[in-house]
Amino acid sequence: MKKRSNKTNTPTENWENYRAQEVARITPSLKKMGIILHKEQVHAGGERYLMSGKKLVLDATHKDEGRVIVKVSSSKKGKQEIHNDRACRQILNSINFAYQDFFLPQEIFFGEEQNCLLSVTAYIEQDQHLIDRPLEEQFFISLRALEAQESVHATTYSHTQAIRNVFGLKNAQNYLDEFTEFKNLAEIQDPGNKELAVAFARAHTFLRAGKETVERYSGFLTHHDFVPHNIRIKERDIYLLDHTSIYFGNKYEGWARF
Repeated sequence: MKKRSNKTNTPTENWENYRAQEVARITPSLKKMGIILHKEQVHAGGERYLMSGKKLVLDATHKDEGRVIVKVSSSKKGKQEIHNDRACRQILNSINFAYQDFFLPQEIFFGEEQNCLLSVTAYIEQDQHLIDRPLEEQFFISLRALEAQESVHATTYSHTQAIRNVFGLKNAQNYLDEFTEFKNLAEIQDPGNKELAVAFARAHTFLRAGKETVERYSGFLTHHDFVPHNIRIKERDIYLLDHTSIYFGNKYEGWARF
């Protein structure tokens, strides 16, 4: 009689098993739609389980549309993320208070297949990655992307109502609350660090003193993960990716993160 192994899977092994099951489940439906997954999946390998949760982002080719991005999940949380991503794109396409157009990937399919929520959008081709361009060009492209975010400002009650339920809206008090939560967690991890405690106290005083200024420049579109790989340039148009990281807050948060 064989002994039962007490070994438990690592997080990486659990992710790899989940990824294989999800791909096997959805592949027949994709083939019927004329979509073939690529052998190499740069968005679904390595340590992606740390960030992706129960959602796959897959590279594929559509028989008519060319290269596409497929997002798929059978879990409740993953489906909600995919729904939120779509809702963000729809609102950005329809809001009437943006002074500049946002360029967003074309949606090719959205719906349930094999108990999975499936989203297929066009892949945005680009000649060069942002960080491979000359430094001066990187600077001005980044500046344009930041200014495009700033051009979307919720200034009226109707604007606020249009975005609150989809994007979320941060005010000065929200930023203070988040800082306090971060400070408390950091001090629990390093309780004897007096220099850290002094630095946090100084930062808290500074933030409270600037609360009115933070509030004055809030209500602008910003991006929680505004980094070069979430910016794509096609000809002279700038595409901002990862729409679930978008919300409305202080206009300079994006600058700070970048």
